[in-house]
Amino acid sequence: MKKEHLQYLVCPFCKNELMIYEVHKEDLSGIESGSLLCSRCEKVFEIIRYIPRFVCLENYANSFGLQWAKHSKTQYDSYNGSNISETRFFSETRWPGN
Repeated sequence: MKKEHLQYLVCPFCKNELMIYEVHKEDLSGIESGSLLCSRCEKVFEIIRYIPRFVCLENYANSFGLQWAKHSKTQYDSYNGSNISETRFFSETRWPGN
């Protein structure tokens, strides 16, 4: 996780700002492992392989496992010949495009 991306994240429970709580491993790509802390409700969210995790790993795997197995390439723009996912990502996040 890049520290500068923290400004775009909020606690999924109370919508308050998050802060970096612990950094276990960091390199030029960002925080590889550590955790974020909600400044209001004090919930802690792990950072694993550069990704902040807002649901427990079991819920993530259970809810997405079937969809990924069944539709593994459905939303790949390179697979379906469109740029729908890319366009939506930049539209929703308001990040500048490549």
